[in-house]
Amino acid sequence: MSGGSGLAGSPLAARRSPRFATLPPLALYIHIPWCVRKCPYCDFNSHEARGGMPEQEYVSALIADLDQALPLVWGRRVYSVFIGGGTPSLFSPQAMDAILSAVRARLPLASDAEITLEANPGTFEAEKFRQFRATGINRLSVGIQSFNPAHLKALGRIHDETEARRAIEIARANFDNFNLDLMYGLPQQTVADACADIEAAIGFAPPHLSAYHLTIEPNTYFHRFPPRLPDDDAAAAMQAAIEALLAEHGYEHYETSAFARPGAPAEGAAGSNDLELTDAIPKSGGSAPDPAGDARLRGRIPPTHIPDLSPKGREEARAPLLLPGEGSGMRDRAPAPRSDARCRHNLNYWTFGDYLGIGAGAHSKLSFPDRIVRQVRCKQPKQYMTSAAEGSAIRQEREVSASEVGFEFMMNALRLTEGFAAGLFAERAGVPLNAVLKELDLAERRGLIARDHLRIAPTPLGQRFLNDLLQIFLGEPAHAGNS
Repeated sequence: MSGGSGLAGSPLAARRSPRFATLPPLALYIHIPWCVRKCPYCDFNSHEARGGMPEQEYVSALIADLDQALPLVWGRRVYSVFIGGGTPSLFSPQAMDAILSAVRARLPLASDAEITLEANPGTFEAEKFRQFRATGINRLSVGIQSFNPAHLKALGRIHDETEARRAIEIARANFDNFNLDLMYGLPQQTVADACADIEAAIGFAPPHLSAYHLTIEPNTYFHRFPPRLPDDDAAAAMQAAIEALLAEHGYEHYETSAFARPGAPAEGAAGSNDLELTDAIPKSGGSAPDPAGDARLRGRIPPTHIPDLSPKGREEARAPLLLPGEGSGMRDRAPAPRSDARCRHNLNYWTFGDYLGIGAGAHSKLSFPDRIVRQVRCKQPKQYMTSAAEGSAIRQEREVSASEVGFEFMMNALRLTEGFAAGLFAERAGVPLNAVLKELDLAERRGLIARDHLRIAPTPLGQRFLNDLLQIFLGEPAHAGNS
């Protein structure tokens, strides 16, 4: 992000890169960019599936992309997988099985890994979702957005209220752990309307609920032709009513837009919001394996072909592959089990963990002993598939400097209502906490955070004016409470 960090004037500005004694936990994001119809508010990398999708070609590209990324994550355990889009549930269960089999064959996937698939009503078929569950997907995230027919029409959704309810019933029948996405601040929406959507969702007892405020993003239809939205006061009233209603029904508001039901079944969702698991730096210094070793690994499953989908082939592909470093200097410390349904994958983002992103337009953040690297894949699906087949789908790559990392950490961790353990900053950002001491002092004086030697957390005021709080770490003026 431009504008310069509040760290710019500190002695740490001279340190060009973060330094790590242990690496953060690693997650995998897989992007499937096609959808039935582009929603007018959507600024994600999604493309309407006109004339069908090149499913097999795209799966082959994903596998090739993963092969090319292996030297960057060699020997590191993967604790969660998120398959997003677009509408990835448009792909067949056979394609999902091929993708996940390739992942298991190449990366050490934790035995309790959370594996999430995004899905939208209007694409639900009961048998198809039973087959998705059989591939190892253990969490579903369903894009409901609203149960109100007028609001669904205003949002350009392809489903109606009946299809929304049917989709949830299919999700409940096949997945113990699922999330429902809802939106508020919609065109012509009232506080009562917003609460009615939440009450309808609560009626299905979802383990997890996400409630997002509709925002108008650049490069969207709504940005070109803005609808009439509720004003800021009305949107704030909706947010407060939604939070109160969910709290009344036992949901914990653990992140800006996320709510989880304590005690809910959450297969594969172990781990606290501190996520204290780490990967130790290899004794050799963390260098990637030699190219010949990588070529030997790629030879197990050709990167340009979908693996054998017979029962025997699927079973062989699911077998974990022992990578160099496993048992010889690499160390995993698993997160402590927990019984709620917090999204483990998103918690890894919010606690500044690492993630490898494959697929068109996917982003990665990867830590090494002496640096953090961010990558972006080619955005257009056709270009991505061609580039992956040719040997590199990466369009942009840059290192995160020590002067940027404080803001990047806070931009994620301060979304958590409980905040973060003070020691997590140095562990995940690679610079000491005193690098942001001046900014923390200012945020505390303004009543935006509360802190002690153990924990740093946003106050209710800081949660309400999160952008103002984050601007402090960018070194920009903030006026919390005066807007």
